[in-house]
Amino acid sequence: HGDTRDLHSLPTRRSSDLSANSFSESAHPSWAGWRGLIALAVVATVVRAVLAPYAIYHPDSGLYLQLADALRQGRLYVPQGSVLGLYQPGYSFVVMLFSFVISNAEIAATILSLVASAALLPLVYWVGREVGGPRRGFLAALVVAAHPGLIEYSGLVLTESLFILLFVGTLVL
Repeated sequence: HGDTRDLHSLPTRRSSDLSANSFSESAHPSWAGWRGLIALAVVATVVRAVLAPYAIYHPDSGLYLQLADALRQGRLYVPQGSVLGLYQPGYSFVVMLFSFVISNAEIAATILSLVASAALLPLVYWVGREVGGPRRGFLAALVVAAHPGLIEYSGLVLTESLFILLFVGTLVL
């Protein structure tokens, strides 16, 4: 019935060896790769910071800021004429926490969006690297860094930048 070789003597591969990275390029970038990613993150953050003051104000921004202010004062704010579930307090709670460090809630919220946008780049790189290797990870981070919609949202007082960061962060876990 065939082969009588001892199964324990056969060469084996660890599950980490079976990823797409093991067949093409190293899964771990060199220091040059990390320097490129850091440079990309710095340039993307500076571009976003320069463009943030020119972001178009969105009506929801004021509601998030009012809710953050109410939370800071220890009360729950429900925007007039809205359903309580429409504006969940999670984002406003994080803005409120940032406003303890930076007293102006609008500036705190804008910085929160910028920080979330900058923190997204290494996470996208990591996911791309795991799926297709370091080059594809860097390409994915480059696309995120240059995406006009993501650049625009990084300067707005809205939930999107933080939500995208948290969503991609769950992919990393």
